[in-house]
Amino acid sequence: MAGVHKVDISWDRRPGGTVATVVFDNAKRLNVLNPPALLDLTEAFLGLAREDDLRCVVFSGAGGRAFIGGADINHMTTMRHPEDGRRFLTMIHKLCQAIRDVPVPVICKAEGYTLGAGLEVAVSCDIRIAADNAMFGMPEVK
Repeated sequence: MAGVHKVDISWDRRPGGTVATVVFDNAKRLNVLNPPALLDLTEAFLGLAREDDLRCVVFSGAGGRAFIGGADINHMTTMRHPEDGRRFLTMIHKLCQAIRDVPVPVICKAEGYTLGAGLEVAVSCDIRIAADNAMFGMPEVK
């Protein structure tokens, strides 16, 4: 079940340039991040950084209940050694860096929950637009 997600990229190509829309879809689980999702999202943003006619990227989570609801707690319970945690955090940091490396504005469209690692991803975007139902937090600091 860890890999049940999709990263959809759609393109709006116009004479003045292209707008890419990235939708992360793991909506049944509040768009939580696990290693397969982190790898797919990172690869998507690395590819976007190489697009010549790109003018901006809109990044959202599917379902309207969460942009990214944080790290996958089910995955985290399988970590047995400190190195497992370091590897997972490194994957999150690589995604955030890939977003920051896109040479055009990346716009976070936040609906519902944006928690923990999801908040890290959101602040890696250049612009954040929050829906009326948006809630931001770092619950792990409680």
